Amino acid sequence: MMTLFGVFASKSTELQDHLLSYFADFIPPDAFQLLRQFAVELAAHASGGKLTFGIVSALWCVSGAISAMISSLNLAYHVHESRSWLKVRAIAFGLSVLISVLLLSALFMGLAGDNFIN
Repeated sequence: MMTLFGVFASKSTELQDHLLSYFADFIPPDAFQLLRQFAVELAAHASGGKLTFGIVSALWCVSGAISAMISSLNLAYHVHESRSWLKVRAIAFGLSVLISVLLLSALFMGLAGDNFIN
């Protein structure tokens, strides 16, 4: 998420200032300066490679967790797994992509939904 912020903020300093202005109202000035410095450094060193690596590694970890959930549910319900390891991993990967898309779309609708209503 931080790399995604850095990629978008590196393109426009206006966007970076607009996003940071939300924090200026409720955090102390010293903490805000620290946050601003962190955001500037993040925007300066952001790259697409870090974002791609982060997305791939997150999807791999989430699909591993879903695969473990499948195994646990099979064990809890005394079901013998008849599918191959590759098919279980493919199902887990598909579910992790689907869950990620649904969560990101819900986050987007919550954050930017009122801009589309008016």
